[in-house]
Amino acid sequence: MIQSVAPSSPPFILSTYGSNNKATATDVFKRWLYIYNQCLCQGVRVIGFSSDCDARYLRAMRLCTRFFAQLPNLNLVKQKDDFHLQMPERWSWFFMSGLQILLFMQDPIHVATKFRNRLLSDIASMKMGDYHVSIEHLINLIESKNKIEHNLIKSDICPKDRQNYASCRRISSELILQLLNKMEDCKGTYIYLSLLRSIITGLIEKSTTI
Repeated sequence: MIQSVAPSSPPFILSTYGSNNKATATDVFKRWLYIYNQCLCQGVRVIGFSSDCDARYLRAMRLCTRFFAQLPNLNLVKQKDDFHLQMPERWSWFFMSGLQILLFMQDPIHVATKFRNRLLSDIASMKMGDYHVSIEHLINLIESKNKIEHNLIKSDICPKDRQNYASCRRISSELILQLLNKMEDCKGTYIYLSLLRSIITGLIEKSTTI
């Protein structure tokens, strides 16, 4: 998929292909560079790529940004259309070079669904300070409160549907946060879902102003 930076421009399919899942990070890196160069020939400037946390894609991102990784005999900074990133001088902890040809980001929908999936996991045990983060708190709301009060449905807490973004919005809604905030033993879950709400507001909702 490709997404224009023009306002209200819908995404569209750039290409489709099959894979035997044997591609390496170098293969991914070469594919990105091919797309970048071919688009450039057509007068289209690719700003960056978005991906999930597959180790091969993360490695390809590191190779392209030269973040503690680099391919021999390949100098990406010779490109004439690279980005010059102005890093604050006080950012002594920021190790990425200020000269880049591409930027990378994770799909925010994936970030949100991963937050939800971790909450629904039978294996993961999470705490926020002294407070536990638990799906049981949402189950109790569904069982003890009227649906009008929380607007949740049972599929919202079903771990099998791992890409249920609509559920992310419902379980982190203002209704849910207000109910959880009133219960002392739900503070951990309240904080966790508040973070999910912030991800949705800051990275996904188009109505959010910069």
